[in-house]
Amino acid sequence: MHNLRPDDIFDIEFASEAKTRIKTKLVGFLEPYYFVVAIPTNARAGYKDVMVEGNGLVVRAIVESMSGACIAFKSSITHVAKKPHFVMFMKYPLKIELINLRKQHRLVTHLPATITAQANAESDNAMTLSGIIHDISPGGCRLRIKWPEDKPEIQLVAVDLSIQMATRDEVLIIDAEIKSKHRDNKDYVSLGLSFIDPESKESIVNDVLVEIFHKLQIPGY
Repeated sequence: MHNLRPDDIFDIEFASEAKTRIKTKLVGFLEPYYFVVAIPTNARAGYKDVMVEGNGLVVRAIVESMSGACIAFKSSITHVAKKPHFVMFMKYPLKIELINLRKQHRLVTHLPATITAQANAESDNAMTLSGIIHDISPGGCRLRIKWPEDKPEIQLVAVDLSIQMATRDEVLIIDAEIKSKHRDNKDYVSLGLSFIDPESKESIVNDVLVEIFHKLQIPGY
């Protein structure tokens, strides 16, 4: 659990007939006692009936610092505080399930790359952003960029990913989609990218990267 960081997104499903779900942000935790999450403004009034002490929960979260693994656990509400901030305390679980969502092995790298929002993407940030790819597979990658806290939110949109590779004369350009984002610190953000077909927008593997992984004898290729 030491890979969890403040502001990680916790998807919480409340024990109710409607199986109400909300997205919250992690404030912190004290092992083995509790987790604390911040409740979004739009959920504070609408979910008072399920946000009560003793109510059961199922919690899920994607942990980008663990290569995109998913954690899941059952818990219950121990306290809801409204001042000075609206936060909810949950019991620290006896068991936490770790699920590897990625079907492909990822290669740890340090590759310079840029992303540019595609013309049809609904984004206010249609600019070229530069960063470093820290891990990559034929189906996606994790790109770290400098994006200070005072910048606007990065949107989850389709992008053109350009990768500079030492083994290729030409820049490798891949259609991709930003699937997740995680603030590493006040200056840097890590983006989870999935490679997509430019026509169908469905997730695919990149043939050039498949060939590279095969040559490197990466398991599964």
